Amino acid sequence: MSSPVIWVLAPALVGLVLILLRRYSLFVHFVGILSTLALVYLAWSLPFEESIRLIQLPSIPSIRVDDTLTILGRRFILDDTSRPSLILIFLGTSLWFCGAYISRVNTLFIPFGLWIAGLATAALAVEPFLYAAVIIFGVALICVPVLNPPGRAVNQGVLRFLIFQAIGMAVLLIGGRLLSDVELNPTNVYLAIRVTVLIGLGFALITAIFPFHTWIPMVARDSHPYASAYVFFLFPAIVGFLIVNYIEQHRSIGIPLNTGEALRLLGVVMILAGGLMAAVERNLAGIMGYAVIYEIGMSLLALSLVADTAVITPAYGFYFAQQLPRLICLALWALSLCFFRQAGFSLQLDEVAGAARVIPLISTGLVISTFSIAGLPFFAGFPVQIALWSNLLSGAPMVVILAFLGTMGLVVAGIRTLVTLVQENAEGRKWRLTERVSQVFFLAGGWLMLIIVGTLPQLFIPILTNMAIIHIAPFK
Repeated sequence: MSSPVIWVLAPALVGLVLILLRRYSLFVHFVGILSTLALVYLAWSLPFEESIRLIQLPSIPSIRVDDTLTILGRRFILDDTSRPSLILIFLGTSLWFCGAYISRVNTLFIPFGLWIAGLATAALAVEPFLYAAVIIFGVALICVPVLNPPGRAVNQGVLRFLIFQAIGMAVLLIGGRLLSDVELNPTNVYLAIRVTVLIGLGFALITAIFPFHTWIPMVARDSHPYASAYVFFLFPAIVGFLIVNYIEQHRSIGIPLNTGEALRLLGVVMILAGGLMAAVERNLAGIMGYAVIYEIGMSLLALSLVADTAVITPAYGFYFAQQLPRLICLALWALSLCFFRQAGFSLQLDEVAGAARVIPLISTGLVISTFSIAGLPFFAGFPVQIALWSNLLSGAPMVVILAFLGTMGLVVAGIRTLVTLVQENAEGRKWRLTERVSQVFFLAGGWLMLIIVGTLPQLFIPILTNMAIIHIAPFK
């Protein structure tokens, strides 16, 4: 048995079985959560390249888990250094599955979510790693029925997403072909620059970096909030890991060239675009979409610190540390939007005046999520964001100033949402609680996690920083 079989093929098989059983919705959700948690446990404790005995009986033979699987000439490697990414992928997926049932997302979400997690793992495991572009496109294809369930009208944002993914895959494959020529002739500077531009363009297309980000708010407005938030979290996170791998693998041959500066520039553009557009957006789900664009920009700033240094420093942990607060914020935001619709309200900001008087806890979830993404104190996004800005301030103060302007745009969006939700309206709504007990449970759990992560960062930042060091160590 090999490790890719456990974390790539096994989720695919479980997902296939759950598709056949999807009429039993609660059972499917339960199995999906247990499966991903079991894979998290195995990623934490299962030894590689060692003989182990699962059942302590003399008649039961021991097994050996190899770290390599070869398919069609391509090697898939999951070893000890892959544990951090495996834990983040499957723990994050299990947390998304926990809220799937109450959000009333379509029945394909759990089985296709398992397929997406398995393919995301395969994308990080494949060598040469640029073949991951083909696997990422496979993930995009599976995301289509999740975002646009069968029987619904075609979502134009999903079509645009798929087009950008297809073009990005082609560009990355062309760049990967030329990259082999650069490795044979590293002194050819002009070829190296062309390859860097091609690969950068490919990553920009599949990561939704400006100007290829327009599908995000479109999908946010038209798709189920919980399904779209899951795709918004997973896709940038996985591609970010691929960018880190690319930077570290090819640093020795002069690629990428000036990547740190380019990532900072693109990061600032994304932060400004997301924050300022959120400030004027009139749709609650659209605000979440622009907040995702803002968060992609913050990720690019964290990745720029990775590109700037050739030695392992705490800055490597910023990108990993961003994933936990982002997951909690987006999940709480998406659940609040789902509960908002379940309460019979529109997501148009002009039509929800006074909604907080009827559903105060759901409205609080929307506002808190916005402020947490913006990095306000005492919320989950604050510790990592302030540490990131502190590291950038000495070398790139203008980047911090411009990023702060984008952040203020997101804060304005949160304040506009708060003012609209609490104001009086013609119906004269009175303050009361109408949320169901199950909704209160999930909302309160989200608030608690946001506050714990925001006020006690020492509980999670060191762990995630150590994960980053383990992930990067083989390249050094």
